[in-house]
Amino acid sequence: MGVIAALLPTIPCFVYFLPLWNKLIALGTLPFMFAALGLGLVLSVGPVAVVVCSLVALFLRIEACYVEGALPKRTVLDCVAIATGMLVTFAPALAALYVPVKAILTGYIAFRGPGQQYPMQADPYGFWQAVGFWLMGVATLAFLAGVYWRSRWLRRKQQLAPQQAA
Repeated sequence: MGVIAALLPTIPCFVYFLPLWNKLIALGTLPFMFAALGLGLVLSVGPVAVVVCSLVALFLRIEACYVEGALPKRTVLDCVAIATGMLVTFAPALAALYVPVKAILTGYIAFRGPGQQYPMQADPYGFWQAVGFWLMGVATLAFLAGVYWRSRWLRRKQQLAPQQAA
């Protein structure tokens, strides 16, 4: 419901942007500043609010699948929500894995700034240090996502144990 509430004021601003902007330009200096500020806030905050509300709704659905003391029967939609949640939580680690894999395949890694290029042929120590740095970041992100999902798995395992004993 929060997604719809965040999306409703944003859609007309995108659809009728040109007529709104033409009306804003006709305003005086001070009214134009406040109207442009309001339009900019709606255009920038609206989509961010939609993404945040969608993620909150997704993880509330996931938490509902792992309620303490109850063993809810999972539907296909629950399994889709859990799979999507896993993809969302492991996505930062998968995205960060691109850089070291590309570096290993090409033999070159660079950071921003002068003197921070490390070709494997010219500077193997710097190259592997940079690749290791990226891999440590990937491992940290994957570990944090794994901790979240391990706690859910352990909770589900505890819920299933009494049923299997009976």
